[in-house]
Amino acid sequence: MRTTLVHNPTAGHHTPSRDDLLRMLRREGHDPSYCSSKDREFAAALEDPGELVIVAGGDGTVGKVACRLAGRGIPLAILPLGTANNFAQSLGIAGAAETLAASWKAAAPRPVDVGVARGPWGETVFLEGVGLGLFPRLLAAHERRAGEAEEPGTDAAKLRQGLRLWAEQLAGGAPLEVGITLDGEDLSGRYVLAEALNVGLVGPNLPLAPDADPGDGRLDLVLVGGNDGELARHLDDRLHDRRTCRPPELTVRRGSRLRLEWTGTRLRLDDELWPPAGREVPSGAWAELEVRAGALAVLAPAADDRAGLTGVRPG
Repeated sequence: MRTTLVHNPTAGHHTPSRDDLLRMLRREGHDPSYCSSKDREFAAALEDPGELVIVAGGDGTVGKVACRLAGRGIPLAILPLGTANNFAQSLGIAGAAETLAASWKAAAPRPVDVGVARGPWGETVFLEGVGLGLFPRLLAAHERRAGEAEEPGTDAAKLRQGLRLWAEQLAGGAPLEVGITLDGEDLSGRYVLAEALNVGLVGPNLPLAPDADPGDGRLDLVLVGGNDGELARHLDDRLHDRRTCRPPELTVRRGSRLRLEWTGTRLRLDDELWPPAGREVPSGAWAELEVRAGALAVLAPAADDRAGLTGVRPG
């Protein structure tokens, strides 16, 4: 089978090398072309990628490749090598690279949704989610530190650092006034976090929408007000390794069309800020989100077979 392997060579901690991955894929009967996600021309490799695209990397790499494949009917397989691997985990994709590659022979492509965001800055596709409030503030802080050398550490240590940063931002962040309309219903209010999610996990493996189904044609809208202590409780439990730790019981609304209106800040779109740095955010910023149902075909366990998370209080 002619395939294209898109690999992030800096993903994760002690992950397989380029040569390791190529040898493994050839043993499984693939004829892979290799492309590093760090290559500025990697998108050109996806113009004619063959019968299957394999992504070996974390959420950022998976998202960039998946959005380029949306609507093209080319199956996507994932070798999760990143720190969080939220998208892969939300689809039940986990385990050693060799085990996952061997499982593809018997796997049927599973339809997975992507989202479309439109705003004053144009139109773009997203895979994981769009949000305002806490998460964009964290991304903005990371953007300001761009170019600084990252401290070495294991994936577990990096996830723990992420939890600490979330807890600090949650404790110090003021609610944001957001106009929200979901499938015609007005949900406007003041929120410290407003996230429209295609998957259940975000950031450092936070189960904000544990029952989210990336193939149901809907987004899961998570709204956290200033007086809602559930997310703070969950972060504190995780940071103190409490055995009683459970997912935060957050209210989740589901719908397929969402409009956001806000002032003074960029929103997060997957692992980036939108609009990009240098673009002005008008006082009456807006974005409209909708779902492109089944736009991707991902080699993953059937939805009924994945290990679901619990803890959502349906809205």
